[in-house]
Amino acid sequence: MADLIQSDFVRLVDSVIERAGKAPNGAARRVLVCAECAPFLWARGKLEAALRMEELWDAVAHKFGLNTLCGYVARKLHGREENRIMQAICALHSRVIPCDASL
Repeated sequence: MADLIQSDFVRLVDSVIERAGKAPNGAARRVLVCAECAPFLWARGKLEAALRMEELWDAVAHKFGLNTLCGYVARKLHGREENRIMQAICALHSRVIPCDASL
């Protein structure tokens, strides 16, 4: 079932990115993506769902060669499960910037 959901998600996002990447004159244009789904799920305590959403966006990012910037509200992590999930989310990203660091 998870594979079906991933294929549906990738197909939907593919079509949006492909349309956005074509200018009216047919020329290619750069597409920027900001996906707030995973942080939204995390803030509501849906940790596994947030991780899954990050995995889905990671698949899309690799397919299209996208760079993504994710933002999570900085707060103390509570418990082993939150720490485990956040470490897994961070592992999906090429760079993690702590909240006290500057871009």
